[in-house]
Amino acid sequence: MASAIRSLPADVQEMLDNVAVVVQDEPGQADRDDVGEGGHEELFGLYQGIPQTERTSSYSLVAPDRISLYAGPLTRA
Repeated sequence: MASAIRSLPADVQEMLDNVAVVVQDEPGQADRDDVGEGGHEELFGLYQGIPQTERTSSYSLVAPDRISLYAGPLTRA
């Protein structure tokens, strides 16, 4: 995973500041509930956090935002 992120263009890597990227087998029910997914569509990934465009000067000392990628749905597609 780390090598894939390092291979991204520098401007994309910059946007991943304070963002954790994780790979999981399948989305959990809580993840489906977050996006209102009722089980009829595959969920390939989920961003949880505060978008950079909405961050203010008070954005500090916060847990990293998170991008979850779901291997099962991506493989099936």
